[in-house]
Amino acid sequence: VLELDPSDPWAWYSFGVDGGGSVNGQSYSKKECYVKALELDPSNHKAWCIFGFEGGGSVNGQSYSEK
Repeated sequence: VLELDPSDPWAWYSFGVDGGGSVNGQSYSKKECYVKALELDPSNHKAWCIFGFEGGGSVNGQSYSEK
């Protein structure tokens, strides 16, 4: 799905849930998939929740902790 439509935030979220993998020859960790989902749809509450469980990090240049 992501190779056909890399702008689908729910596809990125699902890809993260599945553990990540490769899209168009580039590898993505599950955390990187959640970041992509959040960059595309900052209102994706499921991606925010799991992103926090993964330890937080940076989305669109803003740092977020797991707190």
